[in-house]
Amino acid sequence: MDSEGNFDCFICHAHATGFHFGAQSCQACCAFFRRAVSLKRQYICQQKRKSGSNTKEFHKNGENEESENSSSILCDIHFKQKILCRSCRFQKCLSVGMNPNNVQTPQKTNINAKNGRNYFTKSGLERNKKFAKGACAEQAQFCLKI
Repeated sequence: MDSEGNFDCFICHAHATGFHFGAQSCQACCAFFRRAVSLKRQYICQQKRKSGSNTKEFHKNGENEESENSSSILCDIHFKQKILCRSCRFQKCLSVGMNPNNVQTPQKTNINAKNGRNYFTKSGLERNKKFAKGACAEQAQFCLKI
């Protein structure tokens, strides 16, 4: 192991930036999971769609509905692939330990956010406080008081 550590995202095997929502992941998978949960997205597996399977296979907010095999991940999820199956990516996020209850939606916070997105989380600002300087520091202090 090198001095910086070899930390790979548990979902797509890219370089992990930390523990997000309970699992070691990269920023892209973190953002994908946050959007999927906060915007209540529904995804259909690409392999199931191509095979013409009649089972309803979609994932919504961490809940699998109307399928006995909905927890199976059929598609390969890797950061080098150009297109990832969103259903299998979301299912893999859940299987490695990402918790939908850890996503702060605007209803859970006092911060007004557009389109149901909240990019200024308290933990993120505290973690990155050492990088804030000047006007950014004032904004970070304001957000930390909330």
